Amino acid sequence: MIIKELNFNPEQVSEFEKLKTEHHDGMTKFMEEGKRIRAQYFDLLKSEKTETKLKDSLQGLIAVNQQNIEEWTFDHFTKVRALCDDKQKIKFDEIIDEVLKHMNGPRHGGTTPHH
Repeated sequence: MIIKELNFNPEQVSEFEKLKTEHHDGMTKFMEEGKRIRAQYFDLLKSEKTETKLKDSLQGLIAVNQQNIEEWTFDHFTKVRALCDDKQKIKFDEIIDEVLKHMNGPRHGGTTPHH
């Protein structure tokens, strides 16, 4: 979507593909970590008595992981915008909300982007 909408030239496409791969790899790691932490968190339901400190600690880890996802995505799109010429930056600013909506899709908890 981004390549088409911004009409990237071949050099921009090459750089964008590198950024996209970098972002996807990082997001995969964050998502795997999030799943692992959430599994530990919800395993607490199996206990008759939940230790509050452990529950609070896992909630904090979930929050930090989500913060990392948001920061990683923000940094990715900062780099993508930096690839743009002035005219493309205007178009980028117009489409970024739609791109982000497309990334999050109907699934809960966000997804990796589909460019």
